[in-house]
Amino acid sequence: MRKKIVLLFVLTILSVSILFAGTTGKLAGRVKDADGNPIPYANIVLDGTTIGTQTKENGQYIIINIDPGTYDVVCSQVGYGTKKVTGVRINVDETTIQNFTLVTAALQVEGISVSEAREELVSKSRTSSGQSVTAESIEDVAVGDIEGIVAIQAGASETNGELHIRGGRANEVVYSVDGMSVSDPVDGGAALTVDKDAVQDMSVMTGGFTAEYGNAQSGIVNIVTKSGSEKYSGKVEFSSDHIIEDIDNSNSDVTKFALGGPVLGPIAPSMRDKFTFFFNGAANWHDSRYKDYYVTNPNEDLKYLYSSGYSEYDPYEDRDDFIGFDLGDRNYNQYNANLKMKYVFNPRQNLTVAIRGDRNVSNPYSHYWRFALDHYAKVETEQRQYAFTYDHSFSSQTNLKVKASIYSKTIEEGPDGIPRDSYFSYNGANVDPTFSYYLPTETTNTSNQPFIEILTDDGIIGEGEELDWEYLTETGRQYDVTPYFAAPGTIYPNNIDDETQTFSFRSDFEYQYNQIHGFKTGIEIIKHDIRKNRQYNPWDIDAFRYDEYLKAVG
Repeated sequence: MRKKIVLLFVLTILSVSILFAGTTGKLAGRVKDADGNPIPYANIVLDGTTIGTQTKENGQYIIINIDPGTYDVVCSQVGYGTKKVTGVRINVDETTIQNFTLVTAALQVEGISVSEAREELVSKSRTSSGQSVTAESIEDVAVGDIEGIVAIQAGASETNGELHIRGGRANEVVYSVDGMSVSDPVDGGAALTVDKDAVQDMSVMTGGFTAEYGNAQSGIVNIVTKSGSEKYSGKVEFSSDHIIEDIDNSNSDVTKFALGGPVLGPIAPSMRDKFTFFFNGAANWHDSRYKDYYVTNPNEDLKYLYSSGYSEYDPYEDRDDFIGFDLGDRNYNQYNANLKMKYVFNPRQNLTVAIRGDRNVSNPYSHYWRFALDHYAKVETEQRQYAFTYDHSFSSQTNLKVKASIYSKTIEEGPDGIPRDSYFSYNGANVDPTFSYYLPTETTNTSNQPFIEILTDDGIIGEGEELDWEYLTETGRQYDVTPYFAAPGTIYPNNIDDETQTFSFRSDFEYQYNQIHGFKTGIEIIKHDIRKNRQYNPWDIDAFRYDEYLKAVG
């Protein structure tokens, strides 16, 4: 009975494909002497770390589970001179090949032989198409965010703020941070914002995905974040596009900070390389290139308007100012923060905990709604991720990872300044006697035009002065302005209150037999909690729907 249970468990594990991206790379190669003979049991060490291995009898070696980055690799053996190769690049989900040729000690010039690694133009270990982007290259690119960096890679493009890979839709791109998904499980795309200062390595895959990547249709963006080092480092950055006045600026201000290093610092010097952290945050405020269009006066902007009873709208008039910089929210406000801590128990085991999130608040611009922006859409989005990783390397060729994460996303969208509960409220003076709790015919909207005449204290049901949203031609004929612009006082008709949570647990086991053959398996459990609460054109109703709604809200 016990054998059957064990066999069933093994078959279950083997049948489950790993659905999330990797976070480490591999180093492999061969060590030989000047005559081309293999050198067995030579020591291979990543300088400045405890990561290393020995060559086999055939002179070959392989090290898996290496964090992405640039390393100096040292090869040594008794009776031979030591050789160091600098600038060896380890990329996520790739095997870097680095061979060594050692000369006997009798012929070795005193000291260590140092050479620079050669960069492979074509990686033999890569089966997918795409690019790896390092932290160093990100610093050299004049792009402000991750989406912009991805967009300049071959096969990717950014259109109207949406990222497309290989011509696919924006929601067909799978995003992961530190090996765990941060894509919306329903709508796809819309990844958690990670500032480029937090990125240690990023891979953009555009085709040829292996079996371990699930749910990917057009592309994969895999981000590995920094975890700090034994030395403190940090930065503070501020940028603005309106220090010198320019008519084309968007009133944009960006503030960033980053700090990484040992958690305990001088308190426990022996823990400097064992317990590290990296913390960064960013804020971006801007009014967009349409900022001047938010200020409107229908009587002046529309030359032939029939009525003159409209007032000016200026969302900027109550803003506070400090030496030329606006305080508080603007039309678009974006915030993100990231904290990652790593504790190394020993050279074989470590634990990583990460907390990150973002928040976006915007009052977007629509030219059709230009004269009704006071109650046009306001959108708020929040995302959070809590991630935990336990990493255990049994040898240079065998590794076990256990991961867990909670990813949440909330979206709220509705007319600015009007709570959802104010969409409908009972007002006895406006009740049609034919239908209980129903609007009279003259104030009920049944034409797909979301316009309510007046916003009352009890809600948006009321009777007020009817404004003539019409214009006059030179011949004196009146025409409706609605086909061109929404009437002042029009209220945005949609309301969205969505919440999604994804709970993930995953265990991966990897064994690399040699430079070519390896074995990888794992098990994964995912639970989605999806709540959609959306309302569109609420004033397009019949008596039954309205009556039932009022009963539901009491």
